[in-house]
Amino acid sequence: MSLTDDLRPIPEVEPREGFHRHHRQKDRSDNTPANVMYVGPELHDWIEKHPEESRELGWWVDSWQDPKEVTVTVPDVLPLKKQRKKADPDKPRTKVTVTIKVPVDERENGAEVLQTLIEECRKELAEPMGWQDDVPAYFVVSAVLADWLAGR
Repeated sequence: MSLTDDLRPIPEVEPREGFHRHHRQKDRSDNTPANVMYVGPELHDWIEKHPEESRELGWWVDSWQDPKEVTVTVPDVLPLKKQRKKADPDKPRTKVTVTIKVPVDERENGAEVLQTLIEECRKELAEPMGWQDDVPAYFVVSAVLADWLAGR
């Protein structure tokens, strides 16, 4: 008996922290081992943004294909962006304060609106970005603006 002979659905389990459940075929009801891969958030994002390359590697399977029949290839080097060097933890980064003028009157409290938007984005992005609850607003705003620019 081969591994693919017993294709019972993979139970909904929490993968190790930071890993995502990737369905090779977009039918999320197919939770068999042939269709599910656990990948890190950066690789998951790359797979979603590079469907052609992902198809070539077998990480993305078209609806007319059977995931059991499409081989998954793991390249010698994963196609991710280069990792930045970690900053010296003993040397704090230089920071500046940026001010944004917002309206505050009987119609609107701009500071409250802006803070609420940042908080909601922080909640939405926490899991996919691997953030803690207290990630600084700079990272939230930067991620949202970069994503918007990339999607134009």
